[in-house]
Amino acid sequence: MRRWSVRSGCLRLALVALLAGCAGGSDRAGAGELAEVEQRLASVQGALRSAIGKASCDSVAQCAAVAIGHKPCGGPAGHLAYSTAGSDVARVASIAAEHRALAQRANTLRGAMSDCLLVEPPPLACTAGRCTFIGR
Repeated sequence: MRRWSVRSGCLRLALVALLAGCAGGSDRAGAGELAEVEQRLASVQGALRSAIGKASCDSVAQCAAVAIGHKPCGGPAGHLAYSTAGSDVARVASIAAEHRALAQRANTLRGAMSDCLLVEPPPLACTAGRCTFIGR
């Protein structure tokens, strides 16, 4: 049987304190990364809204939906309507892809969970000269 001594107890206590300190630093680093990702996410969302602009249309044939965000179980968190006639479609798709990747990273850092329901884009409409979703 091994004897417990004050000296070995102190060493164990020091080791536990050291490991706890390292874990705390890791949490702070994770929080810092999350803040950075959230800031970048807000910036990319602004760039996406700017790329979409007014979403002007003459008919619903000029309207499209782009997936945004990321649900922790997978798939987009939502969609935005935009005009294929008034927007650079490739640029909108590229910015939306970056938005989804950042949202996925933020969800991972938060340890987020979701309902895992698939979010389909609502039907599109050209209402008062703007691409919108029916019912919104």
